[in-house]
Amino acid sequence: MRTFIQCLALSIVALAVAQAAENRPLPKAWAGALDLRKALVIKGPEVAADSSELLAAGVDLSSFAAPTRTKTTNPVFPDTARRARAEGPVQLQCLIKASGAVDACVTSQSVHPDLDRAAAEAIMRWKFDPATVRGVATAVVATFGMTFRLK
Repeated sequence: MRTFIQCLALSIVALAVAQAAENRPLPKAWAGALDLRKALVIKGPEVAADSSELLAAGVDLSSFAAPTRTKTTNPVFPDTARRARAEGPVQLQCLIKASGAVDACVTSQSVHPDLDRAAAEAIMRWKFDPATVRGVATAVVATFGMTFRLK
């Protein structure tokens, strides 16, 4: 059983890793996409858009519409993660293309490698009405959150 100090240390390390990932440069293949990792957070069916972060990213709020999810696929809880008793939040940064397809994901907060993979596989099957800028479909990078719980 973990002590309070061990849990606190793990939380501090996880926070530092998440902050480093949030500031990591985007993969070169994502060039041209709006980097809205801090502005768009997608958890469950909702897309939360932080107007101050959108402004900081140089987005004109009057001409921007956030992506809207149109298709969802639930993740499969991997047996290996279940046996390891792994659970908790996974955070990914994913590219939503101008077509509305999710192209790729990079893990920014990990609980277990198999849970990270399960989250990414599910999210990459999701479909969106894409983000638009002045009515034109636009590729964006957003932060996705998914929490896994053992039953």
